[in-house]
Amino acid sequence: MREIAAAASLSDALLLGRILMFALLLPLALRRDLASLAAFMEPRRPPRPAPPATIAKIQRYADTVCASRLVRAECLVRGLTRYYFLRRAGLSLGVVFGMGEIDGRLEGHCWLVHEGHPFMEARDPRLHFRPMLTFPLASAVAGDGR
Repeated sequence: MREIAAAASLSDALLLGRILMFALLLPLALRRDLASLAAFMEPRRPPRPAPPATIAKIQRYADTVCASRLVRAECLVRGLTRYYFLRRAGLSLGVVFGMGEIDGRLEGHCWLVHEGHPFMEARDPRLHFRPMLTFPLASAVAGDGR
């Protein structure tokens, strides 16, 4: 991954490494029951908001990791990896799991919601997928921004 070589500092390289390890090990965490998974995904203490540059860096690193050949880049891994690290950077987010009929087949999708709107999505998934489950920040999903 070229991002490692381009990392501005050791802390950047470590962040990228943590994101990579998380994404690689996430399928094991997905074997938990939903309540345990939701608790695992949330920070233990309320995080302090990170500067916008840090948020952008986390987004870039998570996308780089999920686009690599090392990680299964399905929406579930991509969304939960982004969620885990962005929540710890203080961003108020929710995760939505939805189902929809695409080309006659029932399919699922996972996406992030920030202030009531899909976050980091090329297209609005609500046009094709009906939300079935959200966690854990109802306020982020509802759009009140807390």
